[in-house]
Amino acid sequence: MESGEWCVVLNDPIIAQAKIVQRDGVNVIYSFKREDMSASKLIHQLSEKYRIRDLEVQDQPIEDVIRKIYEEQSLYN
Repeated sequence: MESGEWCVVLNDPIIAQAKIVQRDGVNVIYSFKREDMSASKLIHQLSEKYRIRDLEVQDQPIEDVIRKIYEEQSLYN
């Protein structure tokens, strides 16, 4: 942080329809289902409540998506 700035670590930066999957100090990683919420809606809700200094949006790795599809198919067979 720069001189003269201060930081507040939020105990529960909760956003409806998004799940906190990792937290490291002021860094919070959320997971959400696209059918429930868009990334822009999540960012909008966060920015209304909190000051955002840096932001990164990542898609789930394709390997995880494929694995989930196969796991779901095996449950139905």
